[in-house]
Order: sequence, then C-alpha cells, then structure tokens
Amino acid sequence: MRNQLVALSERTSTLSADHVAAVSRLQLRPIVLGIETKEPSQSFSAAEVQMGVWHTAQWAFLRRTISMLSGSTGEMLCDDECEDQAEKALSELAFIPGIIVHGHRWFFVLSTRGESKKMLLWTEYEFGDTLSIRGIYQVVAELRVLTSWAETTFMPWFQRTVLAHVKT
Repeated sequence: MRNQLVALSERTSTLSADHVAAVSRLQLRPIVLGIETKEPSQSFSAAEVQMGVWHTAQWAFLRRTISMLSGSTGEMLCDDECEDQAEKALSELAFIPGIIVHGHRWFFVLSTRGESKKMLLWTEYEFGDTLSIRGIYQVVAELRVLTSWAETTFMPWFQRTVLAHVKT
C-alpha cells in the first residue's frame, strides 16, 4: 500500500494522499476525519465553519482524484464519463466524520453529499465531555467506534476506489 500512496501523492495537486498540502507527516496518510478544537469562550459556529471548509476540501479532493485516476486507466474516457465514475464512487461513501471539541464538550459531526452534489454538514451531536469519568468513557467509546469505521469502511473504500487505480 505504501508504494501506491507514494505514487498517488506524486500525481495529486497537494502532493499527498489527501487534501492537506505541506504537512509531511500526513503526506502518505489519508485523512479519515478532522478534529477542530475551540476554547469555551470561542464561537461554536466558527468551529462548524472550519469543519465545513475541511470537509468541502476533502470531498473535492476525493472527486478530483477519482476522476483523474479514471481517466488514466488506459481507456479513452471523456470528462463526463470520468465525472460520472467519480460521482458513483463517492456515492458509495455515505459520509465523512469529524469531531468538534468545544471546551470540555465533544461533538460528532459528519458531512454527506446531497443530490445536488453539494456537501451537507450535520453538527451538534454531543457524545461526551471531559468533565466527568462517564463523559470521558463516552469520548473513548466514540473514538473506538470511529476507529472501527475507519478500518472497516473508509480504508477499504479508499483502497478499492482510489489506490486500486494507481499505477506504481
């Protein structure tokens, strides 16, 4: 998989396997979810905006990358066909998760792609806090659920949809 990630990062506009450029530690590590932190005195809506920007960039990166790889398979695909393949592949990924930590409160957020191909951000599902033992256990449990999703859903999708089409 490392060779495929290196080959992919050489072909993307970010020179990485994800939508984040210039962070060498992440170059060969596809980003599964974003985490935004804000102090209690800071605006929750600012965190939502930042998460929305990141998710929009991630969906766009995935669409562009899948489309680019569809056009390089040796078949003569037109732009519309590449876009159709990218849209079909993205429809297999139900959502992209994220976390907003606002003070001691932890929120699960996710983005989906609507029928108009616009990204929709779903927010304000509080799943734990760092104010109590119970809240901390809830945070740990949710992080385990997200880890499982990354391993059983996102990475297999990424390998099948993106990496399988990268020529090394």
